[in-house]
Amino acid sequence: LISILYFLFYFYFIMSNLNFNYEDLAQAINQNKELNFIAVQFAKEFQNEAQIEIFEKISSKLNEEKTVYIIGDTSYGSCCCDEITAEHLDCDIIIRVGSSCFTRNTHIPIYFLFNNLNYSDQEKDSCINKINESIKNIDITKENIFLFYNEQTQLNLISKIKENFKEKLIYTDIENDEIPINKQKNDNLLYGRNMHNKNIEKDSNIIYIGKRSDYILDELIHRYINKIKSINFIDMNNFEIENIAAAEGNTFLYKRFNLIQKAKEASTFGILVGSLSLPNLNDIIYFTDI
Repeated sequence: LISILYFLFYFYFIMSNLNFNYEDLAQAINQNKELNFIAVQFAKEFQNEAQIEIFEKISSKLNEEKTVYIIGDTSYGSCCCDEITAEHLDCDIIIRVGSSCFTRNTHIPIYFLFNNLNYSDQEKDSCINKINESIKNIDITKENIFLFYNEQTQLNLISKIKENFKEKLIYTDIENDEIPINKQKNDNLLYGRNMHNKNIEKDSNIIYIGKRSDYILDELIHRYINKIKSINFIDMNNFEIENIAAAEGNTFLYKRFNLIQKAKEASTFGILVGSLSLPNLNDIIYFTDI
């Protein structure tokens, strides 16, 4: 009995915290007659009881002639959109539910469906106060301040931040979908974020709103920690602020240098391509002129 009650409570908690924009998704796919075979791929956080509920919601809003699949195997546990499995099914589009690393696709269009969190006015004000705390010692007339954020915060929270800070921050807006098929891609993307013709350079600062375990936050630390002035992390759950020190990035660099030294001593190399969606993937795999 206790197990059943726990399951019901867990299922209710999961479902009551889901906020997907199914209407825009259904409209985009239903209007495009070329999209008939649809693959739905779930990020790790939705590989639970909510998965079937979300799948049925998507299926119910699409026209009857649309065939919808859940793809598994290599997609499970991966941050990449699984073009390989979708191609095996001859799918016309992938619906990616949940977080993603936003690896650029080459063969199949992708629609990203995010769970948008609803924040109260008090939580929004708390976040704005933390951003003010982050930039109070920064000369905003001379230095770039980039705002990155978790996909779940992009609707009502980011719009509120833009109202308060306007041109004081450089917003890295998420490219939400890739419909229609022939959409022109913006080349100025970083981890699926539109950089608005700005580049992260020395003396820049980064503010990140999300979870400490987010893939993109790790990438920002590893790539920029020794090139910029600061990375301030704001936790999306309680809006506590943390300044990420250069030592954390240095640990990653030490590991890299150690591997480089081992590579110098090796006589045989194996190359592992860990991606399910990558431009020129076949060209990389079959390149042998080394």
